[in-house]
Amino acid sequence: MMMMSDNKYIYKYQGKSYEILCDDEGEFNEQRQQMVLNDFLHCEKTGDWNTIKNRMTNGIKWGWLKEVV
Repeated sequence: MMMMSDNKYIYKYQGKSYEILCDDEGEFNEQRQQMVLNDFLHCEKTGDWNTIKNRMTNGIKWGWLKEVV
């Protein structure tokens, strides 16, 4: 599931919300966030749960994904 509000890209997974972050400037920043969100949604659609878990683990590790409390 996805949600966009106040220029924040939020991905919901297993009852938790995660904000997709990007430190690029300008228009590419928003495009990159949308691409990451689309990747998550594609993985959901195809049932690729391992890829979702791996990307979430790495996203949190490298700072481009954070849990929203």
